[in-house]
Amino acid sequence: MSVSAFAYGVVAAAGAAPLSASLSNKSSTVSKSSGTATAGYQIKNDGNASITDAFGGYGDISGEWETGGRNASLYEVYFHVTSGTLSGGPTEDTWLNCGTTYACVVSQSTVGTKTCTFTVEIRNASTTASLAGPATITLTATRT
Repeated sequence: MSVSAFAYGVVAAAGAAPLSASLSNKSSTVSKSSGTATAGYQIKNDGNASITDAFGGYGDISGEWETGGRNASLYEVYFHVTSGTLSGGPTEDTWLNCGTTYACVVSQSTVGTKTCTFTVEIRNASTTASLAGPATITLTATRT
C-alpha cells in the first residue's frame, strides 16, 4: 500500500502542469462629462487581468494571465510605456513579482483627452522564460 501511495505521489509531481500565462492586445476608453475620467488595466495577484469598461468600472478579462491556480508569486510582470504617460501605476521597465496587484491608470479631470499605450509581459520568476506578451494596452480617458 505504501508503494502505491509513493508511486501516486511521483506521478502527480511528474504530471504537474508547467507555468503558463496568456495576454492579448486590449484597449479601454472612458469618457465623462463631469468629474474625472479614469481608464485602467490591472494584473492582479489572483491570476486575473482586468480592464475598465466605458463607465470606468473594472471587469476581469476572460482567459487573461491565468496561473491555473498556481501561486502568482511564481511569475513576474513587466510594463513598458511606448507613448503618452500613465497618471499612476507600477514602476516601469522593471520586472515586478506578481504576488502584488498592479494597476496602470490614465486620468483626465479637465476637458480634453489623455492616452497612454504600453506593453505588458509575463515571465517565469525562477527561469526568466517568457510566458506571455508583449501585449499592447491602450488606455484613453476623455473629459467632455
